Amino acid sequence: MATFGEQYGEALALDPGDRQMVRNPAIGAVQGDAQPKVFFFAPGRGSAHANRATEIAGQVERLNSNASITFVSYGTGAEVLKSRGKNVIDLGIREAGTMWTILVAAERLLRDARPDLVVSCEEFVVLPVAKMTGIPAIFIGDWFTNPRSPTMQTLALADEIIFTEDSGIFEEPLYVKGKVFYSGPVVRKFKYTGRDQERARRELQLPVDATVVSVLPGEWATEETQPICHVLGPAFDGLRVPDKVMIWIAGRDYDAVQKRFGERADIVITQNESKLDQIMVASDFAITKGDRTTVKELAALGIPSISISHGRRPIDDTYVRRIGSNRFLEASLLSPAELLACMMDSLARAEELRRTPPSSSLCSGQGLAHAAKRLAEHITSI
Repeated sequence: MATFGEQYGEALALDPGDRQMVRNPAIGAVQGDAQPKVFFFAPGRGSAHANRATEIAGQVERLNSNASITFVSYGTGAEVLKSRGKNVIDLGIREAGTMWTILVAAERLLRDARPDLVVSCEEFVVLPVAKMTGIPAIFIGDWFTNPRSPTMQTLALADEIIFTEDSGIFEEPLYVKGKVFYSGPVVRKFKYTGRDQERARRELQLPVDATVVSVLPGEWATEETQPICHVLGPAFDGLRVPDKVMIWIAGRDYDAVQKRFGERADIVITQNESKLDQIMVASDFAITKGDRTTVKELAALGIPSISISHGRRPIDDTYVRRIGSNRFLEASLLSPAELLACMMDSLARAEELRRTPPSSSLCSGQGLAHAAKRLAEHITSI
């Protein structure tokens, strides 16, 4: 069978760097099959959306054995989904591709494959494509912004919005009134709990009695655009504890962080997130650049966090300011002394939080259950 790129590469008029389409197992498989075919779109920029899509879809499949879910993504998202053994259509476009590139690729795919339902996990441009091709579309997201934004206005075309947070955090645009289902916060399932600190440290070959600080900046907040090395290094040096270790998941910043701290025995630098759950649970507290998913996960595990915000992600800032176990700091005003004081405070709160994990809805798993049940109902109604 010809690949998606071979069929449509020229018609899409993609940049040469975007012509990387791979085998598309779903095209041609929909026709004549009694199972409802669901295409689950997840943005390819980073791993967070793919992780959330996997969690929700997995729960849906447990609730509705008749569901046949195919993921659609590109870039890092597609790689994450493939690594988990999922049925994936890789659009083959570059991770930093424009919304118009995604729109054209999605339109060609839906027009040919004709699934019964489209689910979009914050891939906004899929909604008008689904509307143009006459396919019902469910949107999954956890934020609203300026209702005049062209991106936000695509939500008017969704049949329903499953909002994976509580109501009242953001004001609903008028054009989505009556079509928003609030599931409560969705946090993925973890391989470890907040009470597994000693086991996680032994597996990571860390001193059991050390003070462990993890740095989890996320995949897009690089040191080039949102630096924290210059303030975090001196603050960590000032942390007066008998034994301490900093674990930095550096991602794209690996070379830069390695160059600055690579010779230090008390700073461990890793490039990928393959042991993220272990590292989080092994930590007494964590430092982030304000990524809302990471901060919510830390809170669910009962681990205090510090968010250093550069003001470029107002939606994330709105969330992390609301989380009691997190301390929000503005990067432009931050000194090593202020960060050190916040680190000492987080260390003092760490043991208390571990003894009494937060009882908020983050920990209950109800948000994931409610979101999956609602989506399963849509699939059942096809």
